[in-house]
Amino acid sequence: MISLSAVGGIFSILTFVHFFVDFGTQSEKEAMVKWKDTKVRAKHCAIYTCAFLPIFFLVGLGWIGSLLATIILFMSHMYIDTYEPVYLWCKYIRKPWQMEGPKKVVELGDDKFEIITEESKNPMRGFETYAATPIGKILTITIDQICHLAVLLFIAELIVAMGVRL
Repeated sequence: MISLSAVGGIFSILTFVHFFVDFGTQSEKEAMVKWKDTKVRAKHCAIYTCAFLPIFFLVGLGWIGSLLATIILFMSHMYIDTYEPVYLWCKYIRKPWQMEGPKKVVELGDDKFEIITEESKNPMRGFETYAATPIGKILTITIDQICHLAVLLFIAELIVAMGVRL
């Protein structure tokens, strides 16, 4: 039970740092372009990851553990901030109608024909349309944050497993 409590305590500290740094250290412009601009995303992820280093040393994670946790945080944040995990969730689980793309229905007498347009062949365009809706914004941000928190839970478990000072 002590290790579960330790994981929970460390996870809560990591979560606080996450929200403070993830939202507090990037401009609106950076937040809007980081998913497609690798340099902007790398800068954000480097700043984000560095904010955790004092925590790693305070809990006595050591150099090897800190390096491992830093690599995991940086690489996972680089991937999550591409929004690919959110896109995949949207495509395979949520399945919003916007991702089906616009289809044109042509009626000829009693017959109806569905014509696939070029736009409907690009589900990313539909994802962007869905993510711009009020519910899309809420849900995509929520799934994004769940992904980040899952990594932080893993880091908290890693810290406890490596026998930190509590």
